[in-house]
Amino acid sequence: MITRFHILAALLTFAAVTGGILYGFMSTCFVSGLALTTFIAGSCAKRVFVYRAHREMIRLVMRTMGSRAR
Repeated sequence: MITRFHILAALLTFAAVTGGILYGFMSTCFVSGLALTTFIAGSCAKRVFVYRAHREMIRLVMRTMGSRAR
C-alpha cells in the first residue's frame, strides 16, 4: 500500500511539474507567436500607408510640374 502511494505521489508530482513546464512553454510560444503576428501585421499596414502617401505625393508633384510646364 505504501509503495503504491509513493508511486502515485511520484506520478502526480511528475505530472504537475511537466504540466507546469508545458504550460509555461506553451504560454511563451503563444505570446511569441502573437508578438510576431502583430509585428508582421504592423509592418504590412505601415507599408500600405507609406505607399499610399508616396503615390499621393507623386500625384501632387506631377500636378504641380504639369502646371509649370504650360
